Amino acid sequence: MSSQIVEASPSKFFFMKMLTRDIELKAAILDLLDNCIDGAIRVLGPDHIEPSENKYERFHAELSFDGDSITLKDNCGGITKEIAQQYAFKFGREDYSRDANIPTVGMYGIGMKRAIFKIGTTCSIETRTSSDHFRVDIPLDWENSEYDWSFPLTDLTQEEGECSEEGTVITISGLHDSIRREIFGNNSSFIEDLKEEIATHYAYLIDQGFDINVGGTQIEPVQVYFALNNNIQPYVYEATIDDVTISLIIGFREHMISEDEEEEEKEHQKKSQDAGWTIVCNDRVVVYRNKERVTGWGETPVPQYHTQFINISGVVEFKSLNASALPLTTTKRGIDANSELYAYVKDFMKEGLKIFTGHTNTWKKKREEEKELYSQATNLTARQAIRAILDNHSSNVSSPTNRFNKESTVDQIRFKPELPKPHEDNKTKTIRFTKQLDEIAIVSQHLFEDSEVDPSSVGAECFDQILSEIKK
Repeated sequence: MSSQIVEASPSKFFFMKMLTRDIELKAAILDLLDNCIDGAIRVLGPDHIEPSENKYERFHAELSFDGDSITLKDNCGGITKEIAQQYAFKFGREDYSRDANIPTVGMYGIGMKRAIFKIGTTCSIETRTSSDHFRVDIPLDWENSEYDWSFPLTDLTQEEGECSEEGTVITISGLHDSIRREIFGNNSSFIEDLKEEIATHYAYLIDQGFDINVGGTQIEPVQVYFALNNNIQPYVYEATIDDVTISLIIGFREHMISEDEEEEEKEHQKKSQDAGWTIVCNDRVVVYRNKERVTGWGETPVPQYHTQFINISGVVEFKSLNASALPLTTTKRGIDANSELYAYVKDFMKEGLKIFTGHTNTWKKKREEEKELYSQATNLTARQAIRAILDNHSSNVSSPTNRFNKESTVDQIRFKPELPKPHEDNKTKTIRFTKQLDEIAIVSQHLFEDSEVDPSSVGAECFDQILSEIKK
């Protein structure tokens, strides 16, 4: 019997047309910026892993647009010819050892190529290192060209090209019509929206000195802040699980808004955009201020988000020298909700979240008094607030029970704050009665649009509404 084979080689059409559908334009541009940052991390090396002020101050990336091209220029070390010929331009990564000792986010080896084909029809990648200076071109109609799965490489002299320092210049030309309309169309806000996204998604890196310029505007970081004083502290969880370290914090940014402000917020949604969970992987924000089930909102025992919770924010950081261990999607702009690690951490996210939604239920009838709790509060970033809590409340830190995979190495600590409760008036009396849980849930849903509100708050609201009717 003769041995035969079937053809299983990849299709250029599939890569260029189908894989690019899975990523939006802004995410594609952020993929290119990720490559700049990963280059800076490689230059710094494994001796500069921990966050520090001005860690990236020598590095910059500049993004510019004209009518038919996008250019990204950086000084983040460049690509050696060996790396270019063996790794950088392959469609998919085969060797993971190159970044084994540094915290990058690249895993699959498709980000740069997918971004280029998403945006335009041709591309020039010029790069300079201490030893090499060359240009790689992706020609027009490469899909049907004689280059098969390769690209032409041209050596450059020291005087040629645009790279004046060790770095890379990527120029994508022949923008697809849909991309051109999205960026330059009438009344398009794309570039301004992109600036805002970069300010949030790279806030941790910009805060450490990395300079990103978009269309002549230097981007300033936008971070999440937490209010701390003797009355108000956030919930904190820290862990090392196998080769991933996790830092989690959730708390209040400010006091509760008034009932009038809450009604206005329901209509205009001005402050709600600041609430919710932000998730960070190796210094890159991958989920920003999320208020959906993927971050625990609306999952038992946490209520769905509504404007009463407008002052609650949380941040979760995942760090690892093994990018594939991070709970990331392939686009690196989302969280893998099916990750065992993320599902485990999500339980702590919900535990912390429930503490602060419960606080707002307790104080919702005494909002003016609740404001007083924030007297002389200090506003700190997530990292600053975590350190302040663990340094100043070490005696109240506990080690939760390990419910993760028993084959894994787990080291974890948790701080659960004791938030203040309203003072009981002298002329008050406790009313107690018992009802079926399903009936309480029905009434809770009717009153709060949330079936999980604390039963005592449900009873109090029923009483308050009847009393209000009587007083009319």
